[in-house]
Amino acid sequence: MILKLLSNTGLQLCSYEVQLQAPQQSFFHTVIQVSGAFGSIHITRIDLQHCTIWMADYNVQEPVTLHGFASQPVCRLGYYIPASNIPQESLPLISEQQVELSIIDNQVVSLPASYSKALFIHYHKDYFVAANGNIKNLFTGNNINETKQLPLNAAVLTVLNQIINASPASRIVHLYLEAKAKELLTLLHEIENPPARISALGEKEIAILRRVREIILEDLSRQYTIYELSKLAGTNAYTLKKNFRSWFGIHIHLFQHNCRMEKASQLLLTTNMSVKEIAYHVGYKNLSNFSELFKKYYGYPPSKTRE
Repeated sequence: MILKLLSNTGLQLCSYEVQLQAPQQSFFHTVIQVSGAFGSIHITRIDLQHCTIWMADYNVQEPVTLHGFASQPVCRLGYYIPASNIPQESLPLISEQQVELSIIDNQVVSLPASYSKALFIHYHKDYFVAANGNIKNLFTGNNINETKQLPLNAAVLTVLNQIINASPASRIVHLYLEAKAKELLTLLHEIENPPARISALGEKEIAILRRVREIILEDLSRQYTIYELSKLAGTNAYTLKKNFRSWFGIHIHLFQHNCRMEKASQLLLTTNMSVKEIAYHVGYKNLSNFSELFKKYYGYPPSKTRE
């Protein structure tokens, strides 16, 4: 494949011819790294049985465009992660973040400078032959190269991060990623076709749910019970539990757990804190228990994050 990098003014920054020849197996992993005056881009391509996952970890001074990502029409899911130098208070809420769905044949991927990571999943046509008919509808109605955007909920964000953080070195990562790629489409279909109970939530109920989310994120070292959260938010436990699952797409205790794992990973990558200190910071007094849960969530132990 020819990989070309273009600036937002159309200037060609560089061009590479990359031969990607996958052996006869269900899983193939390739890494491409390019750098120059424009910045640096690290691309990981993972070929699975029914889809291809592209992950870009990059730092560029201005938006760039990559050419050479698809050789035939594919159904693409795209997700961008804001750059790490953006202040925490400026980051979008989960409900304000989006994934992009499109059917493409133009072999082009754009990398905005305001982001630092991008995930693209190319679902091959044969994937949808056996897929549930409802899932197929996610991409129907899209004209070639037109993009549809869907908002995220906590459940979708969890799966996106699990895909991004999966270790290609794992012997069973291809099975794990195949399952996550399918789960992602199912969750997005639920967002596009919400149950009637979600539409029935009023502004007051939604405000309570957002407040509960803020309470959880303000202190991840504390394990709140559903009763404590309901009291702090001014509602009852049954209503909170039901509405939280409907609005965010995930059970409230699982949401707390996922937030802890995401925060732990962030601290491992951005600080010099020990694993024990990080475990305590996100609410785990038992290091072995934390390490076991971290490995179950990401597929590898916390010590591997810094290797």
